[in-house]
Amino acid sequence: EITINGGNITANAGRAGAGIGGGGYYGSYTGDGAHVKITINGGNITAASSGDGAGIGSGGSARGDSSNVDFIKINGGKITATGSGGGAAIGGGNNSNGGDIEISSNAELTLSGWIDTANGATRSIGRGQNGEISGSVTDTQTTPEKIITLKDIPEFYNASGVFLLEEPQEINITQGDGKTASITLHATDTINDVRRKLNDAIAYDLNQSLYTDNPNNFVSFITEPDISGLESVANTFVVRSAIAGNAGKLSITSNNQDLLNK
Repeated sequence: EITINGGNITANAGRAGAGIGGGGYYGSYTGDGAHVKITINGGNITAASSGDGAGIGSGGSARGDSSNVDFIKINGGKITATGSGGGAAIGGGNNSNGGDIEISSNAELTLSGWIDTANGATRSIGRGQNGEISGSVTDTQTTPEKIITLKDIPEFYNASGVFLLEEPQEINITQGDGKTASITLHATDTINDVRRKLNDAIAYDLNQSLYTDNPNNFVSFITEPDISGLESVANTFVVRSAIAGNAGKLSITSNNQDLLNK
């Protein structure tokens, strides 16, 4: 079982292994094979196989029951995954099975590997070639907040039709203890880019990642209102602080007040 919360990680497997996950099986091994369990919460991660394995997941196999994915959960991070020889970028290696795979829209993915067309997938996520999917694949990478840019959103134009991000704009965050951070917004940023920039500024520039096991939860974009009332307004950002009291109070300012009001 593998859990990655952050860092800069490069993992390359030779022959039938996965970059991150299980090894491969080419012989007459008769025992119970790999049961891959992977959780990635953050980090800058590059994982590749140069054999029949997945980039992230299980290795290639001579038998479909000997190198399999129990689950892969990618909750955040910048991920580059390359499978080869019939291996998925994320999931099963060649002849190996993919189990439950959950990929959040918070993650930034660059993928290449075997495309799972037989199961209706259009991306290299899931089983390896000749394998099966024994669980479910949940990929939220095509949600609106992932693909719609700020220049596509009418609210980012003023009453005269002028786009508020014709030039990059700076947003400043001041923490109650005096620490400061800033982000720069661009016309081509997506809603998720904005969420990630705000989140990373709080997590790393203001050092609040020291107080949580998951540094990706400081900022959320609400698409479906929470009936509890805590996150009840759709299409808004919720910003959280891990520091209690006035020391953790976050103030967000900008020289462009029209932009801040959005």
